[in-house]
Amino acid sequence: MPLGMFYQKLKEKGKYDQLKLGLVGVLLGRGSGKAALLFDCIANDSRASLESAEVRALFDALFHVSADALPVLVKAQEAESETPGQSLASSKFTEYITNLKAGKDSLAERFTNLVMKGRGKVTQQDFVGAFGSDENLKALETPIAVRVALKREALIVQSAAISKPALTLLGKGHLEGLKK
Repeated sequence: MPLGMFYQKLKEKGKYDQLKLGLVGVLLGRGSGKAALLFDCIANDSRASLESAEVRALFDALFHVSADALPVLVKAQEAESETPGQSLASSKFTEYITNLKAGKDSLAERFTNLVMKGRGKVTQQDFVGAFGSDENLKALETPIAVRVALKREALIVQSAAISKPALTLLGKGHLEGLKK
């Protein structure tokens, strides 16, 4: 019942999350002007501006839909049309999703900062302007581009996690023998 798993990913506390449902529509929809639609997904009560926490919540939900919910839908479609040799192994699929999730928090924080630019609130015009002026944000208009950004961010996060202990060792002089 993979299709049911997709719908479960769109629930929060047992009820369908309006933001996530709206984001599925925006991400899978065609056309331009998606930044304004993204803003409208979170500012559903016709507010003229968003605070930083709301922008962060939008990115968190956008990354959840793109990296957690929609891949399950693809996997469900793949299971229905099972072609020998074409299926992504379940363990590889799980590994792929896990790797994407590794960059979610870091990327959400970075993109929130790109949109907010130190302001307390952003208007729809500011929000759309940020998407139009930043190549990284502009790419977030399709689920594939979101997953590419998440994968890139996950690599950065993983590299930093590996580099930190190495830098600590360097700072303690453990590699002095290499200087010769």
